[in-house]
Amino acid sequence: MRIIFFIATCLIVGTPVISQTKGTYTGSAMLPTPRQTDGTSTDPAILFTMRQVDAAYTDSMMLRTIRQADGNSTTDELMRIVDLCRTCCNNSSQLSVSLTKWLREDHPVYKGKSATDVDRLRGYLLSALSKFPPNEELYGYVRSELLFAGHVYNVAAAAAAARNFPERSAEIIQLVEPYLKSSFLDEWVDITTPELIYPLPHPTKARYEIIQTLTSFGERAWPSVKLLDQLASGDDFTIYGRDTLLFQRSAAAAACIRKLTPPCCQKESGDVAGDPKLKLIGKNNRKRINASNMVLMDQNAGRVRFDDLKGKPFVLTWFYTQCTNPEKCAATVGRLARLESELAGLHLTDKVGIYGMTYDPDFDSPSILKKYGEMYGIAFTRSVKFLRAEDKSDETFTAALQLRVNYGGGVVNQHGIQLFVFDKKGRLAAVSDNERWTVDDLKKCLVSLSEE
Repeated sequence: MRIIFFIATCLIVGTPVISQTKGTYTGSAMLPTPRQTDGTSTDPAILFTMRQVDAAYTDSMMLRTIRQADGNSTTDELMRIVDLCRTCCNNSSQLSVSLTKWLREDHPVYKGKSATDVDRLRGYLLSALSKFPPNEELYGYVRSELLFAGHVYNVAAAAAAARNFPERSAEIIQLVEPYLKSSFLDEWVDITTPELIYPLPHPTKARYEIIQTLTSFGERAWPSVKLLDQLASGDDFTIYGRDTLLFQRSAAAAACIRKLTPPCCQKESGDVAGDPKLKLIGKNNRKRINASNMVLMDQNAGRVRFDDLKGKPFVLTWFYTQCTNPEKCAATVGRLARLESELAGLHLTDKVGIYGMTYDPDFDSPSILKKYGEMYGIAFTRSVKFLRAEDKSDETFTAALQLRVNYGGGVVNQHGIQLFVFDKKGRLAAVSDNERWTVDDLKKCLVSLSEE
C-alpha cells in the first residue's frame, strides 16, 4: 500500500509539466512531495503541476490507491490520499464514490486503529467529500453522522458535507437543528487540515458549520429563521455561553435567508418524516442466513443456538456495554426495553423474540450483559435475551449481514446502528441500516410477522 501511495504521490506532485497552450510536455519538473513541504498541498508550484497532469491518468492512479488501502495504511497516509484527491481530483465522480466506500464502518482501513484516529479520518473524509460531486451513498453517511455522531468534529464535518444535498434540505434541517437547540457541547475543531496542528489553522465549530449550511440552502432554510433569530439574540447564555461570533453568524444567516425568500414562501412548513419506516421484505424474497456453526451464550451463561430462536418472529440487534456514544448503544437498548413493554401490553411477549448481541464478547461477560440490560429496563425472559458469540463462531453470520463494526487494539473503534428482523422460519424479513428505527415501526413489523 505504501508503495502505491508513493507512486501516486510522485505522479501527482512530481510529474512532467504539460504546456497550457499546446498540451505537450515541457520537461521534467520533479517537485517536492507534500511530506517535504509544510504538510499541506497549498504550494503554488505543486498546485500548478497538479492541474496540468492528465486528469484521466491521475484519477486512474488515485482510484487504484484508494481501492488498495487497508489496515496497514497509517492514518496520516490515508488522510494524505484524501488531501491529494481533494486538491487535484475533486471533479471526479468515480473518486467521490470510491472515497465514500471508506466511510463504511467495517472498511479495512479502520482495522487496528484507535477510535480517535478513526473519528479523525472519518471527519476529515466527510469534510473533503463536500468538495466532490455528491452521491447517494454519501448522503446516507451524512445522515447517519448527524443522527449518531459522538464527537463535535464529526458533526461539523457532516454539516459541511450536507451542503452537497440542497434537495434534501427539509430532512437535513430537522437533523441539524437539535445541535442548535440543545446543550450540545460544541468546541473548536479544524475539519480542513489533515495534520494535527495547534493552534488550529482553520478553526470552526459544529454550530458555525450548521449555520453556514442553512445559509447555503437559501429560501429552503426559511423554517430555521426563527431559531436563528433566537440564537442571534444571545439571550440563552446557559446553553451557548457568550459566543459573540455565534450570535453574529446567526443574525447574518437569518438576514440572508430572509432576503432570498420571496414573500409567498415565507410560511411555516410541516414536519418531514426523518426516519424511514421499516418495511417487510416479501415472503418470496426473504433469505436465510447461514448460522449453523454459531455458538452463543446468553446473559445467564446458557448455551443458545440460532435454531433455538426460530419458531417465532424475532428482532436481533447489536450493542456493547463500553460504548461511549449515548445515541448508539444505550439508546438502542433503551428502545428494546420500550418495545418489550409495549409488546407485553399486546400480550405478545411469548409470540415474538427480542435479542441483543454484543460486539465485544471478550469484555461483555454474561453477568455484565445481564446488569447492563436490567439497568436500561430489560426484563429477561425465554424470549428476551442478550447474547455473546463464543470463539468467533459468528464470523460467517455477521459477514453475511454485513455488520458495520471494526476493531483496533482488541476493542471496538467504530460501529453503525443496525437492526435485523427475522420471520418464524429464521429468514431475514426487514432491515434497518444506520437509521434511528422507531419502536412503533418495529412493533408493527413483529405483529404482522406473528400473524403469518
